[in-house]
Amino acid sequence: MTIITATIRLARELRRDHDRGQEAAGRASWPTAQIMPLSAWLAETWKNGLFSDHPATADLAANRLLRPAEERLIWEDVIRSMAEGSLLDVPSTAEAAARSWERLCSWAMPLDDDAWNESLDARTFLGWVRAFQARCQRNGWISSAELPASVADFVEQGAAPVSGEVEFAGFLELSPVQQRLIEALRGRGVKVRESAHTDEAGDAVCVGFADAGREIRAAAEWARHCLESDPDARDPAYRVGIVVPDLDQQRDEIERVFGEMLHPRNRLRPDLDPTRCFNISLGRPLDEYPVIQTAFLFLGIDPVDLSVERAGRVLRSPFLPGAVEELTSRALLDADLRAVGAPDLSLSDVIGLARKRKGADGCPILVTRLGTWSETYKTLQNLRLPSDWAPALSAFLRDLGWPGDRTLDSIEYQTLEVWRELLSDLANLDDVFGRVPLHQAVDVLRNLASARQFQPESAPAPVQILGVYESSGLRFDRLWLMGLHDGVWPADPAPDPFIPIRLQRRYGLPGSSPNRVLESTRMLTVRLLSSAPSVVVSYPEREEDADLAVSPLIRMLPETSAAGLGIPPRHGDEEGLRGDREGIPDVSGLEVLHDHYGPASDDVALRGGTFLFKLQAACPFKAFAELRLGARALEEPEPGLNALDRGRLLHRVLERIWGRLKSHGHLLAATEEGLADLVRGHVEPEVRRILDGRLGRNPGLAEIEQARLVRIIGEWMGLERQRKPFMVVDQEEIRSVEVGGIEVNIRVDRVDRLEDGKLVILDYKSGECGPADWAGARPDEPQLPIYAVTAEAEVAGVLFARLRTGELGFRGLAESPDIVPGIRVPENQPPIAQTISDWRAVLDDLGRGFREGRAHVDPKDPAKTCRYCELPSLCRISQGTVELEVPENDCG
Repeated sequence: MTIITATIRLARELRRDHDRGQEAAGRASWPTAQIMPLSAWLAETWKNGLFSDHPATADLAANRLLRPAEERLIWEDVIRSMAEGSLLDVPSTAEAAARSWERLCSWAMPLDDDAWNESLDARTFLGWVRAFQARCQRNGWISSAELPASVADFVEQGAAPVSGEVEFAGFLELSPVQQRLIEALRGRGVKVRESAHTDEAGDAVCVGFADAGREIRAAAEWARHCLESDPDARDPAYRVGIVVPDLDQQRDEIERVFGEMLHPRNRLRPDLDPTRCFNISLGRPLDEYPVIQTAFLFLGIDPVDLSVERAGRVLRSPFLPGAVEELTSRALLDADLRAVGAPDLSLSDVIGLARKRKGADGCPILVTRLGTWSETYKTLQNLRLPSDWAPALSAFLRDLGWPGDRTLDSIEYQTLEVWRELLSDLANLDDVFGRVPLHQAVDVLRNLASARQFQPESAPAPVQILGVYESSGLRFDRLWLMGLHDGVWPADPAPDPFIPIRLQRRYGLPGSSPNRVLESTRMLTVRLLSSAPSVVVSYPEREEDADLAVSPLIRMLPETSAAGLGIPPRHGDEEGLRGDREGIPDVSGLEVLHDHYGPASDDVALRGGTFLFKLQAACPFKAFAELRLGARALEEPEPGLNALDRGRLLHRVLERIWGRLKSHGHLLAATEEGLADLVRGHVEPEVRRILDGRLGRNPGLAEIEQARLVRIIGEWMGLERQRKPFMVVDQEEIRSVEVGGIEVNIRVDRVDRLEDGKLVILDYKSGECGPADWAGARPDEPQLPIYAVTAEAEVAGVLFARLRTGELGFRGLAESPDIVPGIRVPENQPPIAQTISDWRAVLDDLGRGFREGRAHVDPKDPAKTCRYCELPSLCRISQGTVELEVPENDCG
């Protein structure tokens, strides 16, 4: 007997049940059960018919059954050729058209009906169908949508050998073409039956939860409770089912929660056996698996036009030879590339930097592979047929050493097997595309991968998480139906977008009308409720701002509670902590300690300089992590000069200009032309010095930056002319001072001495700045206060010198308005000496906190402090109680 199933999963489960039955009967060997999904049976019967030498198939012997990937690409090509410059999303439209074509064939709808003239979309689709049919006929192709009718023809004509007994299992309802196939089998004398499925509902209850998150966690706890308390759970055939209507949308959250609940040890020890007691039926697109993502990364890189981001992904990839041996040196090379500052470079640049690393820091394996990459890439620049590209791309990846030299795990091994099938699909596309360049071949291969849903096989797991239709025909010991609220069960009608609605309703297509949806959902509900002797149906009571109610199709079920299902109660803020600790042995007596201090440091010479105080004020944890632990983000290269580059340029040019001028008097003595020459003479070499060290230099960028600096510094010197007489006594001089018990190396931008001997301390800034940055116990910019408290003479002014186009001026504190132009001195301003004394107390406290190891996750202003922080995964602030709110007027 042959059993034909509605799904691949049902076929797999029935084969396992058959094999377990044979083992239980004491048999050592037995014939393989003829159990297969309908798609596989159709393809096999079609092939057997073609090779049967029957007269009815003589003209079809040369025909070829299209694979789904080929079929979709043909639809894309047809639509693209007929789109006439429209803004269609061709891949998505082709996918929808292929689905509509399958429905047309399954429900045997005529193409000559007047209804096709009712809308532009229908007429357009009909044109695509005609073109698709003509192309298939011209090339001797048959689509998978046409296969059931063709096989029915073979069976009716006696051209295909068939089994004497056939059982159809797991089909909720049969389409007209499937019914015709069954009649054809019966006409051949085949005994056809549908698998028996009781419509008697099990012991079912209904329960609501506050939201979807709590519902998912409750289902996971219930599944665990079943495995721990059900005496039958040790039976290898024991099955707990979790059926989710929108599994594709909730998969990641479900996988995370079930992993935490059923395998809590793996959170603490990710290296433990990855075998899980739950399985999620829904696959992912093949191109989402890391080994395949890396293959496309390698195939898509142009050696002469490479972004730093992509280069870094190559260097950090575990799928290149030497990834383990050269792990650290490649990571350091990635940091080197980012430090160069150019966002774009070439593979030769990467190789050059890699060769500079010697000894233990070297990457000889990487250098060899990248050299091979450059040479092999040159051989791939000609047009080729897809059948030639398939082995060429495979050889290219093999020459690079992909997928690396480490032992692959089971998932990676299975993924590579499917990758080889994908290359075979590519090789069959000569008639579709003809000769194409490398980038198009890679794009086609990527489209094939993205359309290929792949779920690695794993050992049978007692907990099965499935979509609604994947559960069809399966039996469970316990079943939980999740998310059945009134908004999705029954769902809204979803008519086909291309087939005329009048035709859809006439032929009874699923989803074509509210009544049709309700009819299907009722049948499905009855089937699901009878799929296990014990059934739980749940629903969320709220989604964002919307209240939800239980589906009317299950409203008749008796209600229960989480406690009634054996789910332990949860209380208060410790819920997440208990969830993390549950299932980990010997932790029930552990005491939770809130320790916000790292080891204290007796060393006064701590690294960090004035930046240490800025970080400690912003967030003690950030200061500890960056300066004590060395946890810092990699640099992010930007086109041209970044803000740090521009700041350095500004400082260097002004340092050199004042190094020549020395004083306010010399500034006044300089002519306009002479001053302009002085500015240009220092701007141009400094800009060149910074940009000449960059990979991918841009001469035009240097000219723009030079002009900008000459203009803004020229305007600034005009403002300096308006000041009272002064002498520049200090510029960028490094001094070692002690602040807050910490030895700090400080570099003051500039210190001017006035005629009365008092000092004016200046800090050049091009961004927002003002005296508010120094206020309070946690100043945003403590650099100038540090300079002030360590000054060796009386201070008359502590000022930002703001050099920003259109906003030149001084900001800060001055003892009188005539110290610098434009400064305002409030009437209630305390003496500068008092302010400096207050700063000293603040800095002492910050320094003491850092030395003591104070490392609280305590951002001064979460919306600002945390927004651009690179350490959220380290401090876990999102799992705490700090609210991160972005101001409403902040757009980005």
